[in-house]
Amino acid sequence: MIFLCFLEIIVSPINQLLTTLRFYACNRHQLGLGDFMGVHQSTMSRIISNVSAAIANLRPYYVKMPIAHERFQIQQDFYAISRFPRVLGCLNGSHIKTQSP
Repeated sequence: MIFLCFLEIIVSPINQLLTTLRFYACNRHQLGLGDFMGVHQSTMSRIISNVSAAIANLRPYYVKMPIAHERFQIQQDFYAISRFPRVLGCLNGSHIKTQSP
């Protein structure tokens, strides 16, 4: 008889988070990251999916959309600073190509 023994690989939560952040930042393939971490691509897929869902579930605590009467004031404040119309908020300061309004 042949017995197969599968070694369960446990990736710590901090390594799951760091790996997912590396995936976001470097836009690398799961296969390459899996090789880097020493896990299979399917494990990488589950890790990235689970961590992404956990981060998305934190949205209500950290992302607040302005209510109706706040929107107008925020738009005016942004316009006063940079003459950029109809802005409601900013993310991490990344530059994103936009079409001129």
